[in-house]
Amino acid sequence: SAVCHHGGADTTAAGLRAGKPTIIVPFFGDQFFWGGVIEKSGAGPRSLPGKSITVDRLVEAFHFVHKPTTRAAAERIRDAILEEDGCTAAVHAFHSNLPLTRMYSDLEPTFAACYHSDKYNIQISRPVAQVLVA
Repeated sequence: SAVCHHGGADTTAAGLRAGKPTIIVPFFGDQFFWGGVIEKSGAGPRSLPGKSITVDRLVEAFHFVHKPTTRAAAERIRDAILEEDGCTAAVHAFHSNLPLTRMYSDLEPTFAACYHSDKYNIQISRPVAQVLVA
């Protein structure tokens, strides 16, 4: 009904993708960041750093993750993850950040530029370069 783990990005994502409230016990690195994300989202309590965890704090955290509001927050995140088409979004983000004006040949725009002429400040494709040096 809930997950308790170190707070690595992959483990955090797996728990949220399953819609499970999450208790994070961070030890180093980005684990503290993900603990803050979980707390801020309402899908789990404040993280319990491994060096200062106590039985009482862990019991309190388990009570927290069994609240209906905590479960609802985790399920909202799960629903958002399941609705997103991650591959399409990644491809769109990649293409929207390409410097297209610098990628095509200035002399023949149907080809990608492979060379740049500093002397003439132009982008040149391989077929155009072959014609120019022939």
